[in-house]
Amino acid sequence: MAPGQPLKPEVKLHLFAVRFTELFYSGRLYR
Repeated sequence: MAPGQPLKPEVKLHLFAVRFTELFYSGRLYR
């Protein structure tokens, strides 16, 4: 990915989904 370019919507959505999944599973595993 070239620096300085805005993220594509699908890339943003993917990163959001990954972060959400990590938080979701870490919350379930460590509670």
